[in-house]
Amino acid sequence: MRWVLLFVSSAAALSGPPRAHATGARRDAARARRAAPSTDAARARRAAPSTRRTEPRTRRGALAFGDAATALFEEYEATVPEAKRASQNTAWSIVEEAYGRAGGFEVDASAFDGALAAFKTPGPPAEALAALPEPAAAIMKALGDTACAYAQTKGPRLGWGTAYRTLARDAGAFFGGFALWPSDEVDVPNFTLYFGSGSPANPRDLFMRLECVPRVDVATDAEYAERYYAPFTKTCLKLMTDDARFRPYVSTSPYARGCLAPSGVRVFFDAGDASAVETARAAALELAGLWADSLATAAPVDAATRTRLAARDAVVRRVAADASPDNINRKIVYGPDLFKKTKDLLAGAANARKSPRVLCVGCSGGTGIRAVRGLLEGGVDPATTKFITRDPSKPAAKTLAALGLEPIVADLDDAASLVDIGAGCDAVYVHGTTGDEKQIDKAEAPRAKALAEALATAKTPPLVIYNSVAAPDDTGIPRIEQKHAAEAAFRSALPGRTAILRAHLFMEELWKGYTRPSIAKGTYGFSVPRDKPLCLTSVKDMGAVAARCAFEDAAPAAPLEVVSDVLSPLEMAAAFGDAQGSSVKHRQSWALYLFSRVLLPELHQIIRFYRKTDFEPYAAAAAPAMAAALREPAPLQSFAGFLEETGWGDASRTYEDLARES
Repeated sequence: MRWVLLFVSSAAALSGPPRAHATGARRDAARARRAAPSTDAARARRAAPSTRRTEPRTRRGALAFGDAATALFEEYEATVPEAKRASQNTAWSIVEEAYGRAGGFEVDASAFDGALAAFKTPGPPAEALAALPEPAAAIMKALGDTACAYAQTKGPRLGWGTAYRTLARDAGAFFGGFALWPSDEVDVPNFTLYFGSGSPANPRDLFMRLECVPRVDVATDAEYAERYYAPFTKTCLKLMTDDARFRPYVSTSPYARGCLAPSGVRVFFDAGDASAVETARAAALELAGLWADSLATAAPVDAATRTRLAARDAVVRRVAADASPDNINRKIVYGPDLFKKTKDLLAGAANARKSPRVLCVGCSGGTGIRAVRGLLEGGVDPATTKFITRDPSKPAAKTLAALGLEPIVADLDDAASLVDIGAGCDAVYVHGTTGDEKQIDKAEAPRAKALAEALATAKTPPLVIYNSVAAPDDTGIPRIEQKHAAEAAFRSALPGRTAILRAHLFMEELWKGYTRPSIAKGTYGFSVPRDKPLCLTSVKDMGAVAARCAFEDAAPAAPLEVVSDVLSPLEMAAAFGDAQGSSVKHRQSWALYLFSRVLLPELHQIIRFYRKTDFEPYAAAAAPAMAAALREPAPLQSFAGFLEETGWGDASRTYEDLARES
């Protein structure tokens, strides 16, 4: 593409119309989940020995926290009275089945460097016990030795999720369950299932909380209440009022009572009553299926609603974590450090959010390496980042490895090498599927299609963040049309799991050998009127925005334009002059415009596109669109800041220096 860039710094684009939200595939997937193997088969799988490598970090499908947690709970179960052990196993089997019905999302126990994946409580300090009256002191002492596991859950359309399990040695007291918070893309309620041991007088008692917590004020939104709560009303009323085997629970906490959902269930029942257990199991699976259907088929909400939902969810999670009636006991038994960590995990606090695991594709060129630096500066941990390369011994691959990334040998033209390529990844940043070549590489879109199809086979497909170019869909410019065809390939194979970032003129291209030398001598040749505003993009900002998408698991329905700055050629020339300490003048080349019309038709198309297109409306819309799509938009680099950061004023520096530096 170097010959095209005699005129522009990079091919770039203005957003076309957003694609319709694909709900059919999600609906089919939800139905397929409910048609999954029978309960007996699921139990058989759990009972069978695993041959997979198991680590605390990640599990998919089963609600498992890792080998350490499995061993810890087996150790504690051996000390628990038979009745309590049976109750605990019954409760956890329902939790696991409901979790699978809800989506079987990935379980990530790596928060706080895995400190919550499997731990034993330190127990209450002597001074705390001394301050408690009996029998509270005796209860706290009995709960002092408890096995615990807490983890985050991840998956499509989940904004946050947690799973947790505890079991006290000897006493056998336990609780466990999960909470699934949809992303702000949809207004689907939060799904919560929780079981806890009952009173010491009846060791077979089980407490069950089963409800979908509303994300709006249902007192002012009757349609929301009917849509999400009417389907479960009959079952709710049966358990809460009509079935004598279930005893409704009314909390002494005003806060807890106020949080009861319209069709929420909070009951005690006898774990030794097989029919009651099956009724509870059926209710949990019913609500899990209804919730999964809602999550799969819900239409995306508008930008203002997304902002409102995100803000409300953050507050509700924080308040719920801080105001839980269980905190009185946990604070004493867990100790201050573990107590705070578990609260922060339940709240989805920033310190509990681990770096996403990112796979970088097409990042071995100069601009690709700059994009990777933007990813890392945006908070992505190099230790959780990999990159595709055909040859790890090449200089570019060594540069990425020096940044801390792990090389993965693969070739986009070799389908066999792409099998399971996205395994263990939360996001895949695709900087490109072709090189920067003079001749058009017609394999660009087919490569994107092959990669998309390979990634789509994962049980939990990663978010794909694709670096595209800015132009309407009808430019007729082959290179731009290929980029947009690649966009379509990712969106088709990964509906709801694709973020399209559209770049304008790459600032980094101005460093290349056909541009920088003439500017250094005082002439900036650019075949556009000197006072015409143009959108500029720092490649580093592409990485920074990709990092925000990865952290937030954001897949906006419309492409996001990354506009780092807006300047006219005259203003750009002035910025060059300031950076290098010498005057630079803009020169509009009519000769190139006329020459290209005859001999270089694609170049002429691009020149004409930039001469005729009014970029100001797009520049004005870019920041609001970014703010609507991301909870925390990335700070972007001004052109003057870019020139300073890259050392433009140092005449000895070259484009290759930008690629080599680590």
